[in-house]
Amino acid sequence: MVYYRLLRDWVPMAAKLMAPESAKVVLVVSGTVDEESRGWAESGYGIRIWDRGNILEKAPNDRIRDAFERFFALSDAYPLSGGTQNILENRAAVEKFIAEADLGTWAVSRGRKLIGRLNTTPAGREAARQYEELCVDMISYLFGDVLVDGEPQLYTESELDRFDVVYRVSPNANNAIWDALVRDFRARVIVFECKNYSEAFGPMQVYTTERYLSVRALRTVCFMVTREEPNAHAYSAAQAAMRQAGKLMIFLTNDDFTKMLRRRDAQLKHEPGSEGWKGMDPAIHLDEKIYKMLATMPR
Repeated sequence: MVYYRLLRDWVPMAAKLMAPESAKVVLVVSGTVDEESRGWAESGYGIRIWDRGNILEKAPNDRIRDAFERFFALSDAYPLSGGTQNILENRAAVEKFIAEADLGTWAVSRGRKLIGRLNTTPAGREAARQYEELCVDMISYLFGDVLVDGEPQLYTESELDRFDVVYRVSPNANNAIWDALVRDFRARVIVFECKNYSEAFGPMQVYTTERYLSVRALRTVCFMVTREEPNAHAYSAAQAAMRQAGKLMIFLTNDDFTKMLRRRDAQLKHEPGSEGWKGMDPAIHLDEKIYKMLATMPR
């Protein structure tokens, strides 16, 4: 049993980890928790508790469930209240169990981890650098085999303009979607601007970013990364930049990245170059957004 006297310390500590807009924190314990303590943690602190029953219930297959059952039996045989010698024996027994247990590949995918970071990174100026670093990690995971030579915080030669992150498309990537993007828009440089705003932004942010783009410098494509969908005036400004100056500006929201990260996780289960690999390419999502932007653009 995990008694209330322990939860009284653990639950408030776990509650401190909750960000204002994050999902609820889950406190995982290796013992059993009574329903009254569960209700206290949920109603008083918004903390969900997973105990032995939940862990066994959520095990993805019989092998994992059996491993947990044996682990719980092992921990019961070596209670931590038995003094220093008992604790050392417990550690040795647990390490031996982990080394011998055939748990298979049960690691959380990198895409799911990035989605977790995306959902818990706070919005606002103070977390702008944290958000930018997350964006670089997501772009690297999604398109690292196509976009190369990433340069964060890069200034133009005049030092008047600064881009969040720029890349070039590898000529050896053999990716039809990115090849078409480079060809159709004469882009040698792909720009990503990261906007960690808590609210939808308007056309002014589009006008400011558009100044960085240059048809002559073959820097005509920019993906503006933002948490929420920009307002309608921002979309109108982006379409005007395309119509009048040939500069392509595409908005990518948290929802877009979540979809692409899940698709990338699925893609990596296939052999590179196979039909499954091509069919799950996260760049397909970019292609769909570009098509929609061009197809709805007025004359």
